[in-house]
Amino acid sequence: MSLANIECPKDWPALPGRNVPFEWSGESKFVSWVVKSKVFLFKTLSCLGGMPVVPHLLLCRSSDGGRRAERFRVTASRYVGRNYIKKHGGVIDSDPNAVFVAVDLVRVEKAEYNLLKEEGPVVARGRRPDPILKIENFAVDASDSAVLTHWLQNPPCVSTASVPYAARAKELLPKDLFNLCSQFAVTNEAHPFASDFQMSQRLLPRERPAFTFIDLFAGIGGFRLAMQQEGGICTFASEIEQGARETYKNNFGVVPFGDITTDSTKAMIPESFDILCGGFPCQAFSMAGLRDGFEDKLQRGTLYKQIVEIARKHQPKAIFCENVKGLLSSAEGKALQTITDEIENVGYHIVFDTILDSMKYGVPQHRERLYIVAIRNDLYDLARARRLEFPARPEPIPGQHPRNIGEILEDGPVSKSYYLGQQYLDTLIRHRARHAGAKNGGFGYIVRNRDDRAGTLMCGGMGRERNIILDENQPDWEPTPRMLGGMNQQHLRFLTVREWARLQGFPDYFGIPESIQAGYKQFGNCVTVKTVRAVGRAILNYIRQCEAEVEP
Repeated sequence: MSLANIECPKDWPALPGRNVPFEWSGESKFVSWVVKSKVFLFKTLSCLGGMPVVPHLLLCRSSDGGRRAERFRVTASRYVGRNYIKKHGGVIDSDPNAVFVAVDLVRVEKAEYNLLKEEGPVVARGRRPDPILKIENFAVDASDSAVLTHWLQNPPCVSTASVPYAARAKELLPKDLFNLCSQFAVTNEAHPFASDFQMSQRLLPRERPAFTFIDLFAGIGGFRLAMQQEGGICTFASEIEQGARETYKNNFGVVPFGDITTDSTKAMIPESFDILCGGFPCQAFSMAGLRDGFEDKLQRGTLYKQIVEIARKHQPKAIFCENVKGLLSSAEGKALQTITDEIENVGYHIVFDTILDSMKYGVPQHRERLYIVAIRNDLYDLARARRLEFPARPEPIPGQHPRNIGEILEDGPVSKSYYLGQQYLDTLIRHRARHAGAKNGGFGYIVRNRDDRAGTLMCGGMGRERNIILDENQPDWEPTPRMLGGMNQQHLRFLTVREWARLQGFPDYFGIPESIQAGYKQFGNCVTVKTVRAVGRAILNYIRQCEAEVEP
């Protein structure tokens, strides 16, 4: 059981100071706050496990950026659970893997503080812990988490991708721990933090990788999961949306880097990798949106340029992208032509730009998406010489494929929060009646039979309302406070977030967010894992045939 989810027993002894690293770095960038000037809370992520540093002196600067500082001496420290933080009025961190250590403090005057700083308390075998921890403005450097977790999953013994991370990690970790981590992959039992990756171990390739890839506009990791299932290892991930970053971190044990448009983020991309994966934002081209394309006010229509720029610099063997089928018709087809032209201008040839429907690749969801594959020119020249053709329709991955909605439904009753209130249902009925005869029925609601396939999952109410099912398994028909008009008498409900995950090809051990709305948004935005894996396998086979030595 995670220490983040239990209350600390009263008889736990105080913890001595130990030189084990925090999640974040340096002397000045820690998540923390002082409660009534007596308790200071350290937060550490499970991916860096062990006991956080508990220094015996604290210098806390004001959170408003002022020059005033408070000096404290530590009298005791102990693990605390989330209930303790709530009780003391603290803000609960959304990370379920967070572990907290509470430290009791006594304020000291400057003279006494300076004396203690010079002398320091003596600990076992005469060693002294680091005497001072400076807290300036209680700031967090999220990039440190990304650097460390990327470095831990890409040690030199597995991948040369560790190079851009190692220099920074060496500054963040004690020398002996840095050296020990460098010897093993995080999936190796001998790795110092292996136990903290128990969940993500099911998602990580265990052997030496067959290929490497990077994950741009990563979302919750659909591309990563698919490509890892084919034996690859992800050496870099970037995602700007915080909720998706949390889900990604909780499942893969790695914190994605942030905004890929910044030079600091792009500077962390490893020099060499095999495949660039990117489901660049699709809202600007979606048929369900405004379809502003390149003129999108949020500049989502031009983010493909980041893929082009990174490909120009790093020259991976292949580029693998996914987008909505509306990109084909955006600006009368000129938008797609512009994107493919720019990709080819940096040394690639487009071998595949085709609409694929997810329901033909192992999930009962009608979801048409555009998949784009570009192969580096030198490899494409080999392919032409050997008369190799990229498959017009990649073969589905063999295995069990659910054929209808009924096969992906959760067993037993689901939460009442998924059921429609009667007033909400009445509104949907009136809306559909008003738009009867209009194209798509004005996007009216649809009740699916269990032997049907689901409609396309997407963000917003429309994605849920067009995938309603009848479910009489709910034993409690008392409405929740938000159900205006009571629970609907037709026993209609939305598909659950877990059912959405299954429709996108995610395994049941993939963790979903606690918030239902966040879950719908994240899985509505993500790629279908099984389709991506099928195209990914075709890419790998194509590259391997290009690189295969020809017998004389």
